Amino acid sequence: MVVDSADAVVEGTLAWSFLTADDLTELAGLREAIDYFDDPVEPRELDTMARDFQRDSKLDGYLATVGRDKGGTIIAYAWIHPAVSSNLSGHLYLETGVHPAARHRQIGRRLIEWAVHRAQDWHDAKGEGAPPLWLGYLVDEKFTGLCAALVREGFVPQRWYFDAHARFGDHPLPPVPDIPGVRLVHYDASLSEPVRLAHNAVFGVLPGASEFSRADWEWSLGETGDRPEWSWVALPQDGDMVLGYAMNTAYVGEGPEGESEGWTARFGVRQAWRMRGIGTALILASMHSFRDAGLDGAGLGVDTGVPEATGRLLDRCGFESQERVVLYARGGAGTM
Repeated sequence: MVVDSADAVVEGTLAWSFLTADDLTELAGLREAIDYFDDPVEPRELDTMARDFQRDSKLDGYLATVGRDKGGTIIAYAWIHPAVSSNLSGHLYLETGVHPAARHRQIGRRLIEWAVHRAQDWHDAKGEGAPPLWLGYLVDEKFTGLCAALVREGFVPQRWYFDAHARFGDHPLPPVPDIPGVRLVHYDASLSEPVRLAHNAVFGVLPGASEFSRADWEWSLGETGDRPEWSWVALPQDGDMVLGYAMNTAYVGEGPEGESEGWTARFGVRQAWRMRGIGTALILASMHSFRDAGLDGAGLGVDTGVPEATGRLLDRCGFESQERVVLYARGGAGTM
């Protein structure tokens, strides 16, 4: 795709140009000001921005623009990140930011419009046979203005991500429920491949996601393979297909007061087996394992498309949730 300098222009009050490596330090300074004011769940820092710039520059579809005020200072930007996986060649993630002092001038809304249009131009240049264009934007749920701007541009919330924690001294730990037709077993290495298949069935089919290969899956397990007795798998009473799983590890002495926490790194239940209490059983079995091992509490990272139902499940188990990040998405097969 041929890119002209005029394509970097977002609106008329700032001087716009495409992002270069020389801009990264100043852009990181802008992000620091934005993050100090907004207090996001995931701040942006220079090292990760430099890494992303190097990665994106090597991928087809790199585009980012920065806007400078009359003094030449960068006060706004938009960044389009192409997906790294070759299986997601039509997927782009958007990122925008405006200095707090320059807000309420509609620059943020125009940045989203610009990013959507530039992404569409990039996709059109691919020609016939290109995968459908899909755009994603990860945003803190508390940023209601940005969420509303995304909705105006045709984005819809699809996934919610957040961490939840429970301390064992705060609430009685409920017993692990019995699920008719289902048995819970400790994870072992022989279950790695069946759990991978279950994980791909749960998460690999989602928009913006890709399936784990065997090699990538084994690498991703990391510390969860060190203490298999803390991890649990749900199987049919008379079968061996994995219905659900909770892959666990622990972080010892890393809490604010040196406490230890069992951590559920991967958790899922196959669609056809939901609403039967399997998820609750897996979480509670994990919590009992953590407590029996002498840990102070439990935590897990949540990835869900039904935050209300997930919240009720966590409440039943005594978890408290932190701030949520939402994936807003637009496009995909037949929708853009």
